[in-house]
Amino acid sequence: MRKGKKVIGILGLVIVTVCTAMFVSAAEVDPYQAVIDKLNKEYSMDIHFMSATEARTYLISAQRDIDITPEEFEQKLREEIIENNRAKAEADKKFAELETEVINESGDGFCDPAGEPVTRTKVTVTRNK
Repeated sequence: MRKGKKVIGILGLVIVTVCTAMFVSAAEVDPYQAVIDKLNKEYSMDIHFMSATEARTYLISAQRDIDITPEEFEQKLREEIIENNRAKAEADKKFAELETEVINESGDGFCDPAGEPVTRTKVTVTRNK
């Protein structure tokens, strides 16, 4: 009976120790990952560091070390996200314009500035020197 209590006590101690170690390691987040998590939440995005599988897929041998501070990393990443969102909005607008534009494909392919088909010139001009 005493041995059973000791085993249960030791097992409980091991479980508590493992759980504590897991919580402590979870609290030690990479500062660059924390920046990415913050910006993902702020801009509703899914930016992440490449996994080993993704690196093999895109034929990247190794990821480079980050040689800037987390603050500089956040500023640069934020600027790139804003520029990407601006470019996407512009592209979406242009795409919507293309979808609504009526394209007249009749005729021989020449159009006047108003967009109406025009006939091709059939007269040849020769010049004397």
